[in-house]
Amino acid sequence: LNHSIALVYIEQGSHTKAMDILRDVLDLQKECLGCSTGNSTDTNAHPDVATTLWSIGCIYEKRGKLDKSLRLFVKSLRLRRAVFGKTHVLIGLTLDKIGSCHVKNGDTKEALARYTDALKIYRANKIGEDHHRVKDLVKNIKNAMLTRRTDAPVGMKKRRGSSNSSWSAIDQQYLHHQPHQSNLKKHSSPETFEK
Repeated sequence: LNHSIALVYIEQGSHTKAMDILRDVLDLQKECLGCSTGNSTDTNAHPDVATTLWSIGCIYEKRGKLDKSLRLFVKSLRLRRAVFGKTHVLIGLTLDKIGSCHVKNGDTKEALARYTDALKIYRANKIGEDHHRVKDLVKNIKNAMLTRRTDAPVGMKKRRGSSNSSWSAIDQQYLHHQPHQSNLKKHSSPETFEK
């Protein structure tokens, strides 16, 4: 319940109140569940802890503290992989978020790697090309590629083509267009397709 209250505070922009609640929630989770917080090997991983770390990371991201948010998203990813495996849609969602942090930090190469991994997971879960998550991710990949081309030295631009060229090379390299039917499976976590 407290986690839900914290999410409401986040939506209202009351980040300090949300952070206080989420830190208390995380302390209770560690105490009651006796679980890891994503710092090392996660033999006691719990999905609720991963979600709490994710939420705290979102607050840090909104505050512009990208290094802290990135560390928490990576911890959340570690826990989610331990609980759900490598291809669960929550892994894709987390990789997508990590990619966005890398873009904000100016590391488009790392962002593209995470975005591409997320897209593969979405497609493995048969999330259709018309789903908003996939559409947003494809747009993020294209924008990151455009940023890389714009920031590239002049000689590189000439070898790779101008930033106004068609997206076909990007599609082939990063998007590996493999359309699926829009067969969106329902997943157990309410955060899966929110925000």
